[in-house]
Amino acid sequence: MRFDLAAAARGDMRAKLSSLFAILVICGLAIAYDTWHQAELPPTITEINTFKMTPNFKFTAQNSKTYDFNHLPKTGIILHFWASWCVPCQVELPELLKQIQNAHGELALVAVSIDNSHEAMQKFIDQLPYRNNTHIYWIWDQNKDISLKTFNTANVPESILINSQHQMVQKIVGDPGWNSPDIVKQLNELAMENNQR
Repeated sequence: MRFDLAAAARGDMRAKLSSLFAILVICGLAIAYDTWHQAELPPTITEINTFKMTPNFKFTAQNSKTYDFNHLPKTGIILHFWASWCVPCQVELPELLKQIQNAHGELALVAVSIDNSHEAMQKFIDQLPYRNNTHIYWIWDQNKDISLKTFNTANVPESILINSQHQMVQKIVGDPGWNSPDIVKQLNELAMENNQR
């Protein structure tokens, strides 16, 4: 019986391709599960009872202007960490932008993207409503200086509510549902505080 090298090689190639396909399927399922699991997690809302001052930081916004956080207008501020590849972020950002629009200047949004490229961030922003509101500061945190080094934030979405005195009052991990009655009430209180000073 003659050994067929070509057949053996074909069999070996089929085995390798089958193994590669199995690995790709497993990786795909793992990514899908992680994305679904992240989207299903309920938000965690933590009161910051000590009202700690927000760490100061400088940033260059999408409009190419450089800002000092401490010198931003004395309004309520939502410091929001996000990324274009984050499924919950894709869902919540339009709702969040609508709340900033409805606040008529009494709330500002400092939106810090942890995207790996400026292009990915910009492509996503270009699809959003109210993106050109003057009270929104879009930031690409290229080296994670703001997110990771200053605020120890690696997961998105995550938000910190900041009062007009630049004190951190609440931390929200996940999508809280920015148009839910409870959150809208909190945002209104944050905005009204500025008028009562």
